Amino acid sequence: ILYAAQQSKIHQAYKVPPECPPPVQKGECHVNFIRKEQCSFSWDWGPSFPTQGIWKDVRIEAYNLYHLVYFSVTPFYERNIQQWHLQIESRFDVVSKKPIAGFVAVNIPELRIQQVFPGQLLPG
Repeated sequence: ILYAAQQSKIHQAYKVPPECPPPVQKGECHVNFIRKEQCSFSWDWGPSFPTQGIWKDVRIEAYNLYHLVYFSVTPFYERNIQQWHLQIESRFDVVSKKPIAGFVAVNIPELRIQQVFPGQLLPG
């Protein structure tokens, strides 16, 4: 709470609402200056019990070459050619010092479709 108040005093460029909650909430001011769950600072009927320290699960991950960070498949239909397409997006964290060759295999058994796309993960 003290840190949030200090950050609010330092920040002069513009007001960051809400500066304080309504008095009926008996909450804390300047909650948007600290990365905590907002409901910890009270809400319409809840108490103000700001958490301290780490408030979510923590885990340690280790890998030698790369790690898949994000993966998404978006289907879309092109009316002018009457054909479905898949947009595949992925993001990797690559710690290898050398490029890593690989491939993406798309397999849709119900449609008897299988396609393989070669690729390369670059360091960095």
